[in-house]
Amino acid sequence: MTELKFNKSYKLLIETHSGAWVEVKPPLMLEFEITRNNLATANTGRFVLYNLSRQTRNAIFQDRWEHEKRLAVQLYAGYIQNKKADAPIPLIFNGRVMEAISYKDNINMKTEIDAWDGGVSNSETLLNETVDATKPIEATITSIAKQCPNIEKVTITSNIPQPKKDVVLFGDVAKNLSKLTNTQWFIDNQELFLLNSGEYVEGLPCIIDASSGLLTSPKRSGAQLSFDMLFEPHVRVGQIVEIKSIGEPIYNGRYIVTGFKHSGKIGFGGDAPTITTLYLWVGVNRFQSLKTIGVKSHISLPTRIIKEGGEMIA
Repeated sequence: MTELKFNKSYKLLIETHSGAWVEVKPPLMLEFEITRNNLATANTGRFVLYNLSRQTRNAIFQDRWEHEKRLAVQLYAGYIQNKKADAPIPLIFNGRVMEAISYKDNINMKTEIDAWDGGVSNSETLLNETVDATKPIEATITSIAKQCPNIEKVTITSNIPQPKKDVVLFGDVAKNLSKLTNTQWFIDNQELFLLNSGEYVEGLPCIIDASSGLLTSPKRSGAQLSFDMLFEPHVRVGQIVEIKSIGEPIYNGRYIVTGFKHSGKIGFGGDAPTITTLYLWVGVNRFQSLKTIGVKSHISLPTRIIKEGGEMIA
């Protein structure tokens, strides 16, 4: 995470009801606010696009109360610097559209998209089964994940206690995961995480100081540190970061990321500061990494992509 932070770019992929995907890129301006954390609630993404074609607006329309089909949405964003314009940039949001509407605002046609990551799996997947106490708990959790429409992988602690007797699971995934594991779990970018205190997930090495874009001194509230920095697209929930602050050196050290918020604008006329607000957990200085288990993907990956404006590309 040592790249220079200028020349931001993005690629927003939105599934349509026909099965094709719309690709939106600069120079069209994108406003976005993404919140990801390790809470047992849905992560959220809000995207505002300007002056999409009528064809695209109609193709991605989503009514909030229509539950039969939730369209997928993926936002890639980062810095391209001297890279080619089509060089890979990080995936910073992977979820499902809850609502997509368009309307005229002064001289612009605005399209607003509200999305969840994990919310559909939590609220719209219902369980009705009995867990055999002799079956390894890891296999049971992986089996639950396979029933969720949007979970691709599972990262799991090895310290979840094995049930002493059969357990009946009935109702939504959120309630039953808490009942079954008695540990912290969350869904982030379509991956289910179950971990205990002090456990972390792998991420790119991250030292946060003035040179990497630290904007404010860390502020402590209870067991949490928070601060603003220039947009950091590589950060992951649950990874370790190291703070090196000149203003508040008392908080320098290594912490686990409990959540973050990306907010800003990218595109023509929208090169305003894009900020990442990081939230870190205070209280543990011994860490343990976790293993990841692959889960068969239920997500339709883009096979047909339509550029904004209607041109079909491979």
